[in-house]
Amino acid sequence: MDISFDTPDFSNESELDERIEPDYSTPKFFEEPIEDKIENKSTYEKSNLIRKAFTDIDLGIECGHLGLHQRALEYFEKVLVNEKNNVVALSNKGLALIQLKRYEEAIECYDRVLETDEKFIVAWLNKGAALAKLQRYEEALVCYDKGIQIDGDNADNWIDKGTVLTNLEKYEEALVCFHKGTQIDGDNVRGWNKKGFGLSKFRKHQEALVCFDRVIQLDGDNVISWFNKGFSLIKLQRYKEALVCFDRVTQLDGNNLRGWNNKGFVLMIFGRHQEALVCFDRVTQLDGNNFEAWYNKGEALRNLERYEEAIECYDKELQLDGNDVKVWNKKGLALSRLQRHEEALVCFDRAAQLDGNDVFSLDNKGAALSRLQRHEEALVCFDRAAQLDGNDVHVLKNKALSLIHVKKFEESAKCFETILKLDKKHDLKYHFKISSILLNKDKTQDAIECLKKMPDIDLEKISKYHDKSLEFFKNKKYEEALEHCDKIKIDNDHDKKWFRIGIFSRSIKKYEDSIESFNKTIRLYSLISQTLSIKEQSLYALGRHKESEKYRSEKIENDDQLGLVLENKGYTLYQLEKYEEALDCFNIVIKLRGLEDVLERREDIINKLNQSK
Repeated sequence: MDISFDTPDFSNESELDERIEPDYSTPKFFEEPIEDKIENKSTYEKSNLIRKAFTDIDLGIECGHLGLHQRALEYFEKVLVNEKNNVVALSNKGLALIQLKRYEEAIECYDRVLETDEKFIVAWLNKGAALAKLQRYEEALVCYDKGIQIDGDNADNWIDKGTVLTNLEKYEEALVCFHKGTQIDGDNVRGWNKKGFGLSKFRKHQEALVCFDRVIQLDGDNVISWFNKGFSLIKLQRYKEALVCFDRVTQLDGNNLRGWNNKGFVLMIFGRHQEALVCFDRVTQLDGNNFEAWYNKGEALRNLERYEEAIECYDKELQLDGNDVKVWNKKGLALSRLQRHEEALVCFDRAAQLDGNDVFSLDNKGAALSRLQRHEEALVCFDRAAQLDGNDVHVLKNKALSLIHVKKFEESAKCFETILKLDKKHDLKYHFKISSILLNKDKTQDAIECLKKMPDIDLEKISKYHDKSLEFFKNKKYEEALEHCDKIKIDNDHDKKWFRIGIFSRSIKKYEDSIESFNKTIRLYSLISQTLSIKEQSLYALGRHKESEKYRSEKIENDDQLGLVLENKGYTLYQLEKYEEALDCFNIVIKLRGLEDVLERREDIINKLNQSK
């Protein structure tokens, strides 16, 4: 514990914090599930209508199935030389043209089919598919509606209509269609994938999971569904399950960029940065121009404290996109870790130029300026950031610390008071900051009152848990003893509170108040010491020796702090001329610090030396 007894210690305030927010500290993952594409809903169709043409159509169909679409086209055209309105040849020709990405010509074929036979449903479906490929979604929608009028029980028609509606960002209507499609055909893989995709758009990830699980039941090797399931699980913060999904994606498709990226993303969340690095390396090998991968690789390296390599990755992404504010910030953070503050400042400055309203960039720029002892310039950045977001605790804290550097203590105290209203979770440390400022202004009593406003520990509750754990320990019920020890939760700042009040009270000669504060601190430390001892011995009895050693070390550290408090209590008693009580304190300090034997030997040596004279 580092506590100053006489003057306020602002040594910790010399280093302002860089801005590390969730937006900046986590890797990027693909924020969209994968949507199935519109597929052609007919295969090449045989004809029983014209015996003469049968062989050529059949040959065309076989070529189509073999992927020889140009050859298939030639056979269908051969048929149409003699039979211009042969709907089967026209429909198959249209399909071949779609496969060859000649969508306009395919549409002409289907129009000719529909002139002959208006109820030829395959023509409506494939014409809709061709129009969708050309992003003529409204026209495609008309085709699917026609198909539904002819046959309302065709699942694929409903699913394709939903897909077009999705492209038109009419997600609610799309969901109705996908639901209808899966009702008609409960085994339609595309329909379930589409429905899950639509639900994801509405952030209904739990419902989406049901859809993706259904696909996996039907087709365990469906990459899209495994990916989308992983995506929904990320959104639900079920990261272990998500990792299983992305593992499966990369097993099924070793070249799946999104799968490797999102697998790395999840590994980063678990702090498994080295494994994540392997994933991002795989993506950059497959696609050297992948923005997300270079950024994520940089993040993994930065977390591994390999800052030079991280900077190289950020530079790669900046070559691809020099206007990425996040990357400029990240590069700046890496440079700061290497103590290259001037270069870091250039990065943060660039980020702030790109987006003058980015609080994170302004905050980081201010921190960099402060490190370069340019505190007035730093304050300009923090003031601007505070104007943009007056409730940002991080900005206010850095501003308050900069104000200390330029000796504007009252303004600094006001910042910390604002923080206290905003951040109840960390209000203890801000009380300490304010009290230090007050002490610096020779307002010792005000500093004491500030500390007294801090929340207190429920010592009685701690004592009950301790007594219960001691009872179990005596009865050799070590697991139960540990369980009750673990219920004792103490914020380290609480022990500092009464210790500091004791020190400050003594400085203004309020010795009785000082003794009372030290006694409260001693009681807390004593309870902690006893609890740690129970933990240490229980773990040892259970054969968990390494864990036992950990708590032994913590106990030694705690006892050292207890000795520090007792030493100060003894000194205060000495000033009150209560010498016997002071001596009792110093004797305990000697025992706690393991000096008793040394002092006894010292006394023995002195006596023997005196006897020899």
